[in-house]
Amino acid sequence: MIIQIILGFILLLGGAELMVRGAVNIAKAMGISTIVIGMTVVAFGTSSPELVVSVDAALQNAGGIALGNVIGSNIANILLILGVGIVVVPPAIKRGELTFDAGGMLLVSIVFAYFCWRGTVGLGAGLLLLGVFVAFYVLSYRREIKLRPPTATKILREEVEEYQKLPGRPWVSWLAFAGGLGGRVVRR
Repeated sequence: MIIQIILGFILLLGGAELMVRGAVNIAKAMGISTIVIGMTVVAFGTSSPELVVSVDAALQNAGGIALGNVIGSNIANILLILGVGIVVVPPAIKRGELTFDAGGMLLVSIVFAYFCWRGTVGLGAGLLLLGVFVAFYVLSYRREIKLRPPTATKILREEVEEYQKLPGRPWVSWLAFAGGLGGRVVRR
């Protein structure tokens, strides 16, 4: 069982890495801007292992595991990763720059907590949260284009360049994307 768990982690995380690298190369070849790639492909790809686990749990009628995975992932991302990042290198961010992101996160957390408190996190709640997510991404993209802080643009460009390093021809990118996707959804 331990070997299966280790192999599962390797397939899940390795598959995500391959999928993101392939998707970034495909998006660059299609002429999609670095900012869009950084905000979507890289962001979604790095969160895809959690998504796969939650969807798989929901399909097996294990809603508690799916919900726990989402909550645990957010706790780890916000408290652990952000906390360690701030301890290692304190960010040089102006107070006003965080208002939009922090306000959006707080609002969604309150709405999600309300659904959990009510005891129903069903289709309607999921569609509402998905709609808020899409709206938040559109507003974030517009804000990024309008303000274009040099540091944020530079960070997105560096992320994309890091993931873009995939040798070979275009078919290698498609193979990496498909193989990575398959590696994340394979069972047992």
